[in-house]
Amino acid sequence: MRVWLHSLTLLLSITISACTAPRSTVHVSASPLRQPSRAERAAPPSAAPSAPVMDAGISCIHVFQSLPRSLRPDAAYAFLENDSYAVGFSLTRKEPLWAAYCLKSGVVPHSVTRPKNKRFDADARVAVPLTHDDYTNSGFDRGHMAPSDAIGQWYGDDAQISTFIVTNICPQAPSLNQQTWAGLETAETAVFARMDGQTYVICGPIFGPTPQVIGTNHVAVPDAFYRVIVHSNVGHTDVLALVLPQSVGGQGHTLSEFVVTVDQIEASTGLDFFAALPDDLEERLESTKADAGAWPLNLVLSRAKILAGVRDVEQ
Repeated sequence: MRVWLHSLTLLLSITISACTAPRSTVHVSASPLRQPSRAERAAPPSAAPSAPVMDAGISCIHVFQSLPRSLRPDAAYAFLENDSYAVGFSLTRKEPLWAAYCLKSGVVPHSVTRPKNKRFDADARVAVPLTHDDYTNSGFDRGHMAPSDAIGQWYGDDAQISTFIVTNICPQAPSLNQQTWAGLETAETAVFARMDGQTYVICGPIFGPTPQVIGTNHVAVPDAFYRVIVHSNVGHTDVLALVLPQSVGGQGHTLSEFVVTVDQIEASTGLDFFAALPDDLEERLESTKADAGAWPLNLVLSRAKILAGVRDVEQ
C-alpha cells in the first residue's frame, strides 16, 4: 500500500458495534478512580487547580480508542452521537470542539450528490437556539466538521443529510473551506481510506484568547482548525496531525506544510486524545510528527489533482 501511495504522490507532483451511550446523551463527568493521563501529568502546576478534567468516560465506534478528555473548563463539551459520526459540542463557543468519524477500507462508496441550497437544521439536543441564520452575511462559511461527502459516500444519503446540522459546523473562511480544507477532505476519501484497515478522523477548531463572534447567538470564530487522522491496521497505528490557519487558501498547498504533533494540538485545544492507550504508545503517537513513509506528505491538497491522480493510478 505504501508503494501505491508513493506512486500517487509522485503522479500528483508534489463497526460492528454501537456507542455505549444513547444518541441524545449529554454526558460530561469526572472520573475520580482513573489514573491521570499523560497530558494531565505534563500540564503546568498552575493549571491544575483551575482546570478540572472533564471525562465523558464513553467509548464510541466513531472515535479512535475513547472520547477526548477535557483538561480545562473552556474545553468542556456535550457529547452528541449521530448514526455515522459524533461531536463534542461547546455550549459556550456554540460549535463543536471536535467531530469524529471512521472510514473503513473495502467499503464500496455510495453514489451521493451534495444537496444544493440545503439549510442547516437546528439541533433540539442542545439548549442553544442556534440556527442556520447565525452565519448569514457573516463573511464565513458554514464549515462542516464531519464532512458531507465522506459521510455520504461511506454511510449513504440519510447520513449525508445528517451532517447538515448546526452542531456540526464552525465559521470557516471561504478560501479555506472551499479550497484547502476541501482538498484535505478529498485526500481522506480518495487516498487515506484506501489503505487497508480503518481510518479514524477527529477535527475541530482552535481559538485565540478573545475570539470574534458572529450571529445572534455569538458563535465564536476560530483562529485555525486541527485534524488528527489515525490509520489503524492489524495492531499497527500511524497518526497524521495537522493545523490549518483560517488565513490559508488556494489549492497548491501540500500536507507537509501543516504537519504538527498531537501534543501541540492538545496544548492549543485543552483536549486530551488517546487517553485510553498505554502511556508508552500514547507518548509515541502524540509526541512525534507524521512519518513520510506512512503518509504522502508531498500530496497537493487540490481536489481535482487528487481525483485525477487516483484515476491515473487505477488505469
